[in-house]
Amino acid sequence: MLAAGLDPKISPIGKFVSLQPVTCRYGENVEKCERAMKEHKLRRIPIVDGEGRCIGIVSLADFAIREKPERVSRIVAEISKPGSQRPVAA
Repeated sequence: MLAAGLDPKISPIGKFVSLQPVTCRYGENVEKCERAMKEHKLRRIPIVDGEGRCIGIVSLADFAIREKPERVSRIVAEISKPGSQRPVAA
């Protein structure tokens, strides 16, 4: 919000949330989360149960502490590539 020049004290949060967030389902493999992170340039992905309720979050930090540095480096590089970013609502 600040980077977009908006005052966080008066800016409605609804301008910054996605009504259809990228998620992974509980029980899916880690590779699916990795692909989604790369494709959508995300550093965190909510994990949902069978009813779509958020039960956790997989973050880039989770990869960093559990995976080999080479794999983490590839994930970070892909997520960080310039691409079409969703503009912040004004």
